[in-house]
Amino acid sequence: MAKPDQELSRNAMRVLQAVLTSVTIAEAAEQAELSERSIYRYLADPGFQERLRQEQDAVLSRITGGLLSLSERALQALAQVLDDEASSPATRARTAGIILSHCQSMLELRELAQRLIYLEERVLVRRL
Repeated sequence: MAKPDQELSRNAMRVLQAVLTSVTIAEAAEQAELSERSIYRYLADPGFQERLRQEQDAVLSRITGGLLSLSERALQALAQVLDDEASSPATRARTAGIILSHCQSMLELRELAQRLIYLEERVLVRRL
């Protein structure tokens, strides 16, 4: 099959697109007009796996970029609800709860990331 730096065949490209856009292997096989066994063979190939990972990363990057651009507007919308005297107290309280919940999640993720970096550095130092 394919090596990581090789171009994919026409069939491999069909499988790649099918796997990226399908929920199940059966659906991907139907979309690519191949058997499920063929799809599994492609998925077992290291070169195909690498290309699939690259394509998945590209999709995820586009989605993340879109979410980040919308997050600023979402934050402004929440701030408007909080500041709007016409909003009911229940609505303002729910909005405040949403904001606080997301802040807590972000702080926890940041702390976990810092702890992971610390642990990875310790493992690296021990190996040296």
